[in-house]
Amino acid sequence: MKTINIRQLHEATGKYVRESAKYPLLILERGRPVAILQKAENLSKAAVGLPKREAVIRKLPRITRDSTR
Repeated sequence: MKTINIRQLHEATGKYVRESAKYPLLILERGRPVAILQKAENLSKAAVGLPKREAVIRKLPRITRDSTR
């Protein structure tokens, strides 16, 4: 597994994201492992999906008066 540090990831994020589609990358911070960047092919839609915005908004409490007055 290839290793890179946080600074390298920060400076060339796109490059390393594309590289991680081919093989996993171990991310190091001060020489210690902190994360693994790898292809997201086996994740379910529920794990990567965002909530339906309108459904979330409907669940919020209604504002009955203007707070600027």
